[in-house]
Amino acid sequence: MVLAVAALLLGSAPGHSMAAGEGPKASVRPPLVPAATASGDPAAAAPSGASASPPAPELPAQPSPSTLYDEQMGLTFTQGFVSMLYNVTAVPQSDPVSGTGPAYLLNGLTASGYWYQVGASWDWSPGEGFAMNYEVFGPSGSSIFPTSGGSGLLQFNGPVSPGDSIALNLYFKSGEVVMLAEDRNTSAYAAETYSAEGATSFVGSPSSTANADGFFTGLMTEWYRGAAYFGDQDATEYSTALAQASAWMWIDEFSCSASSCATRTPLFSASTDGPVYYVPPTRLIRFGSHGATELSDAYTFVTGTLNQSTVALTVGYSVVGGGTYLPPVFGYVQGGSVRTASLTSTPSTYLVDLGSTWNVTAALPGSGPGERWATANASSGVASASQTLSFVFYHQYSVSLRAVVVGGGTGYSLPAVRFTSFGLANSTASGTAAWVDAGANVTFPTTLAGSTQQQRWVASDPAIPVGEPGTVTETYVHQYAVSVAALPAAGGEVTPGPGWVDAGGTVSLGAVASQGWEFQGWTGSGADAYSGGAASPTPTVDAPLNESALFFPGLTITAGPGGTVAYSYQGKSGEVAAGSRTVYAPAGTAVNLTAEAAFLHVFSGWAGGTRSPVETVVLSGPAAVEGTFGYDYPALWAIGAVAGAVLVAVLAVALRRRPAAARGALA
Repeated sequence: MVLAVAALLLGSAPGHSMAAGEGPKASVRPPLVPAATASGDPAAAAPSGASASPPAPELPAQPSPSTLYDEQMGLTFTQGFVSMLYNVTAVPQSDPVSGTGPAYLLNGLTASGYWYQVGASWDWSPGEGFAMNYEVFGPSGSSIFPTSGGSGLLQFNGPVSPGDSIALNLYFKSGEVVMLAEDRNTSAYAAETYSAEGATSFVGSPSSTANADGFFTGLMTEWYRGAAYFGDQDATEYSTALAQASAWMWIDEFSCSASSCATRTPLFSASTDGPVYYVPPTRLIRFGSHGATELSDAYTFVTGTLNQSTVALTVGYSVVGGGTYLPPVFGYVQGGSVRTASLTSTPSTYLVDLGSTWNVTAALPGSGPGERWATANASSGVASASQTLSFVFYHQYSVSLRAVVVGGGTGYSLPAVRFTSFGLANSTASGTAAWVDAGANVTFPTTLAGSTQQQRWVASDPAIPVGEPGTVTETYVHQYAVSVAALPAAGGEVTPGPGWVDAGGTVSLGAVASQGWEFQGWTGSGADAYSGGAASPTPTVDAPLNESALFFPGLTITAGPGGTVAYSYQGKSGEVAAGSRTVYAPAGTAVNLTAEAAFLHVFSGWAGGTRSPVETVVLSGPAAVEGTFGYDYPALWAIGAVAGAVLVAVLAVALRRRPAAARGALA
C-alpha cells in the first residue's frame, strides 16, 4: 500500500535551502503535453496553447487537527511513462467534521526515487475552494518541495466551476518536471516545476502497489478527515486518451497523530490480488473495501459511488467545418441532482443515474438564423448502460437554392438541387431553403429536363461552394444547336465547328476552299438561317441552325496546239483553244468534251486516255483533262504533191514561152 505517503502530505518537513530546480514559477503557461509511454507511444490529446497570464500566488496550508484520518483510493500503473495527462472532474465535497475536501492527484515516481504529485483539490484548506496541489518527495521518503513542507497549494488564475474537466499533467522539460493543472473549460491554470534530478521517465510498478516508501506512478483520491470514515464518497472520474494495459487497484485508510504524522496507525488496507488487465479496454472493473468503491478501465478511473443505479457516460464532441463557436453543454442527473458540464474535444466520463435522461446542446452557442453548428446525433437519451457518446457538430449555412433561366424557351422544368447536410447527400426542389454544410458544394444538373439534341438549357456553374448564408443561384442559359458543314467535306474548311449558341445570339460563318475547289455559297435551314454567296455571314440563332458551305470541284481543260476543246454541262458551254481553263461544277456533274483539230492537224487523243475526240468526265473532285493534236501529214503530203505539180506546170509553161521570146529578140 501507500501508508508511508499520506503521513507526509500535510506534515512539515525540516527547514532546508531551496532544492535543485526549485525557483520562481513560470510567467508563461506551460503547454499541456499528451501522455506517452516510456517507449514513446503518444496519446491522442491536443496540447493547450500558451498564455501570458501569470499563475496566482501560492497559498499557505491550513493548520490540521491533532488527529487526522487519511483515506486513499488509488490506481497504480504497471507501465512507465515519459509524460502523463489525465482529465479529472471537479467534484466539490467536504468532510462534515473537519470541513476539508479531497485532492485528486496524478503521481509520478522516477527510477532515482523522486516522487512528484500534481492535483486539483476542493477545500484542502477549509473554505479554499478549488486549488492546485503539488509536492515533491526525495529518495529518503521525505517531502522536499515546497520547502515549507507539506502539500503546496496554488490558486488557479481563473475560475474553476463544479463539473469542469481539469487536466492534470506531469512531464519532463529541460531537465525539470512540469506539474500543471488546467481547467479545460475555462483555461484557468496553475503550474510548478522542480528538478528532474537526471530522470527522463516515470516508472511503473508491475509487481506491487508502491515501493518501500509508498511511492508509485498512478492516480489517487486522498481525503484528510476529522474522524475515521468507512464509507463511500461522491463519484469522481479521471480519464485519459492513452489506454493502460493493466494497473493495481487499492484502497486504504490510517490515522496519524499531530500534523507531522510521525505516528500512524493503519485502519485498513486492501488491494486487488495483482494487476487487473483491461480486456476489453472499456470494461469497467469494480473494486471495493470498507464501504468505499472504485472502478477502472483502460481509459478511466472512478473513485466513489458507482452502484447498480449508476452508469458511466464518456462524452466528447467534434466539429466539422470550423468556425467560431462555444462548446456544447451536457446535461445529466447524478445522485438525483441535475448537473451540467461544458464538453471538450477530449472525451470525459460522467457518472449518471441509471434510467435518467441526459441531453446535449442541439446547436452550439454562437449559432444563429443563417449560420449554425448542429448535430444529427440524438441530442437526448436515457442512461440505460455505460457507453461512449460522441457528438459530431457540422458547421452549416442556411441557403435558398434557386435556379433561373436566361433566354426563354418552353418545354423545360426546373431541377432538383443536390447538397450535403450533416455529411450526407440530400436533394430538394429549386426555390426552397436548406441547411448546407459549410464548404460543401451545391450541385445542379448540367442541363434541365426537356433539353434535346437541338436545344438545351445549360448550367453556367453546376457546382457552387457554400461559404456564407444567403441565396445560391444557378443560371441556366437557353441554347440552340448550330451545325456548320462543308459539302462535300473534301471541298474546304468551315467555321465554327458544330456547337451551341445562346438563343438570340449570332454566329460568324467562314469558309475556305481546298485546293482545286471553289466556294459557291451557303445554304441554311432554320429560322433566320442564311443562304447566299457571302463568304462570312452572321445569321441570328433563334432556332436550331444548320448551315452548309457548298464547294464545287474544278475541271481544268487544256487544249494543246493545233486544236480546240469544247465543253458543255448543265446548260453551260464553252471552248478552250491552245490553252487551259478551269470550270467548276457540282460534284457528280458530267462534263461533255469534244476535241476539234485545226486545219492540217489531227486530234491525237486525251492525255493518258482514249483517242476518241468525244469524251465525258464525271466530277467527283478536282480533275484535269488535256486534248492533244498533231499535224495531218497525209494532207500535208497531198498538198505538197499538188503544189509540186502546179510548180512543174508553171515552170513548163514558162519554159515554153521563153524560146519564142528569145527568137523575137534575135529577129
